[in-house]
Amino acid sequence: GVPVGISDGLKEAPGWKAGSRNVAGESRYTKADGCLVAAKARTNQNALARADDRESTIALFEYLDPSILPGYLKTETLQWGASQEGPGRAVEVLALEPAPQPGGRATAVLARLFGTAGSSVYVSISCPDAASLASARSDVVRFLPLVPPAG
Repeated sequence: GVPVGISDGLKEAPGWKAGSRNVAGESRYTKADGCLVAAKARTNQNALARADDRESTIALFEYLDPSILPGYLKTETLQWGASQEGPGRAVEVLALEPAPQPGGRATAVLARLFGTAGSSVYVSISCPDAASLASARSDVVRFLPLVPPAG
């Protein structure tokens, strides 16, 4: 029942600056190339918990936007409590990466609901184009590890 969190290490990554920090559980970051990241940790998510964390995460996406179908989601990983210097453990998350609209931004969302902890993590990334999105995703994986419960 102890919440999972998200590190704030992206502020230390080359080219990134911290914006708002831990405002209602959300921190925002901007990159010189125009990318934006919002990282959120939420508690009291028990109402969305299902049989396992994958099904719970699908329920989280459906709650946030009922038009998101499970088939749209892909399995990816984020670091789990590791430092940037060495290989660490990874945790599965689900990712949504809609096709950019003409003239629109490239976006991706990575999320996971931890049923036992009753908490969720949600990271949205928005960039001017697909190349900068790929770079920003790499930075998110490296510099925003999930923080295990302290209990």
